[in-house]
Amino acid sequence: MPRSITPIRTFTSLTTEWAARSQQAACRNAMVATTLLAERRLERQDVESYLAAFHAQRSAAQGHAPHSAHRPELAASFA
Repeated sequence: MPRSITPIRTFTSLTTEWAARSQQAACRNAMVATTLLAERRLERQDVESYLAAFHAQRSAAQGHAPHSAHRPELAASFA
């Protein structure tokens, strides 16, 4: 077996291993990013719900019509 084949095999195996490790790292990064985005989306939805309820309660206490009554296109977003 010629000596030159061993460095080529080593290079090929290192390249293959690097590609696999790189793909695994990319998948882990994507999972972490997805989790963070989902948490932020839930937090944003909680804040939007709270603000909508707060605004509705405040408007009712002041005797005003709900904001969505003035802008029918917003009515669906508060339903």
